[in-house]
Amino acid sequence: MLNQDQIALEKNKQACSWFGSYGIVPHLAGVVNAKKILEIGVAYGYHADFMCTVLPGITYVGVDPFQANYDPNDIFCYDVQRLFDAVDSQNAMDRLFNAVSSNLKKFQGRASLEKSHGLLPISFKMRVLILCISMVITRTRAL
Repeated sequence: MLNQDQIALEKNKQACSWFGSYGIVPHLAGVVNAKKILEIGVAYGYHADFMCTVLPGITYVGVDPFQANYDPNDIFCYDVQRLFDAVDSQNAMDRLFNAVSSNLKKFQGRASLEKSHGLLPISFKMRVLILCISMVITRTRAL
């Protein structure tokens, strides 16, 4: 059963204008035969949901600080606060993390969400860099 925050997220999805750009990741994942996808910056989790739905063979990990006011020029946390009608902005971001995590449970262990306030370990960043280089090389060869 969906909780109130998950229902608010679902209603908010109707107004989201990001969906037009979602097709590129499944395309690139297919080009390199990806088995795992790391998304840095999860926001409302809509892209995570999309990728896990259209790519049933992948494992997804989302990383986001879900930290209020990390950038005073970014209005995202204020949007989340308004979405949940929350007084405290960090409370709103914590609720968002919980709602997105709950939404990803429907993928039965293929999707996970991590709250990270610091830099990723260097070995993890190197694997991401290698994946990006591999994707570019594979794509260039295909052309």
